[in-house]
Amino acid sequence: METSIASSPSIDKQEIGDPFIHHDLESEDHTMEVEKQVPDVVVTSQQEVDTSTLGSYVGPSTIPTSTLPPYDYTKHFTTEMVFASDEALVNWIRCTGKQHGFIITIKGSEKCIKNRTPRMRFSCERSGKYRPFVKKVDGKEGNDGWTISVHNGTHNHPPVVYLEGHSYAGRLSAEQTSTVVDLSVALVKPKEILTHLKVQDPENVTSIKTVYNVRHKYRVIEKAGKSQMQHLLDRLEKYQYVHWTRGNENENVTELFWSPPSAGEMLRAFPRVLMMDCTYKTNKYRFPLLQIVGVTSTEMTFCAAFAFMECEKTENYTWVLEKLKGMMDPNALPSVIVTDRELALMNAIKNVFPHATNLLCRWHIGRNVLAKCRKMFDDKMWEEFICSWGLVVLSASVAQYEERLCVLKRDFQMVPAALEYVEKNCYPQ
Repeated sequence: METSIASSPSIDKQEIGDPFIHHDLESEDHTMEVEKQVPDVVVTSQQEVDTSTLGSYVGPSTIPTSTLPPYDYTKHFTTEMVFASDEALVNWIRCTGKQHGFIITIKGSEKCIKNRTPRMRFSCERSGKYRPFVKKVDGKEGNDGWTISVHNGTHNHPPVVYLEGHSYAGRLSAEQTSTVVDLSVALVKPKEILTHLKVQDPENVTSIKTVYNVRHKYRVIEKAGKSQMQHLLDRLEKYQYVHWTRGNENENVTELFWSPPSAGEMLRAFPRVLMMDCTYKTNKYRFPLLQIVGVTSTEMTFCAAFAFMECEKTENYTWVLEKLKGMMDPNALPSVIVTDRELALMNAIKNVFPHATNLLCRWHIGRNVLAKCRKMFDDKMWEEFICSWGLVVLSASVAQYEERLCVLKRDFQMVPAALEYVEKNCYPQ
């Protein structure tokens, strides 16, 4: 088998000129051949026009070279080694090229031609357009392995100092690609995946873009022509999530309810306290995402269920809560449900869980009071008001709550608008 490394043509000193000006020159393109070991050394040549990199400047090299082209690296690729497989051969050539600042690519191969010695041709990736061999080469196939025959190792450009960002040099091996996919499935961030690759291989020059490309390719293969909703439903089915959907007259999904496999057991064990809240602008279709969280006897939380809804109306919330109720033991329904002041959700809770007490979330209360009442006070009075209001919120009993609320009304009676807001909106009767 024969391998040739084709490099860019040499340039005389008088022809260099401005290093950023393209020169239309023709010269012989030299190649390096790799062939299976045979009794006779077979050497071929190749004529090629190369104008792709003439006059381009890469940068100074840390490797001692002449200041003007050609740059001869024949000795670096000349070896007496015999390689057991073509894969070992390709790896050696590419690694040697990277060590000296050159990217070596396969230009052609002849592995399955009858009565021909299997061979591969390599060249510098900055060489010109490849032209087939004109001269016929005969060789005897040996069984010892693969050897390298360098036809000419000169380049018309200096070696690259830094290979980072180079698309070819940054290619991932099959093993590295598998690692990226596995870490992506495990929800590892791309930057951490890239760090892992570089720790495993210090000579790796892969960029973060390559990692994103591998992840995107994997997702495309996973979808296999399915829509995003079809893909999501397949994943829910694959991992045995409890899920229901509801559509409109056009058979478009308008609501999607799903719950982790372990959530049903947790809900039956700890059904007494639930917390519900919606998030917004978290998906492509701008559907509100309702998250339902349970609380254990040790005050730890667990995810009970999620739901995408078309809109935030009582009817939408009612459908979601009915599906949640269907997962629970009829004799062990929630006693307390904590929400923000979402009136549609509060009405749905009354319809589905009429015996549950609906409490308002302290964090949401604080945010609402800050947004509505801050402008009614100066800085000093605001500090006093929010401190007194905090004591009301943290009341441990009904009697203590009523006592502190009376103090709040007495101390800030000069701001009736603020008192009216906290009394009517934060603690509705």
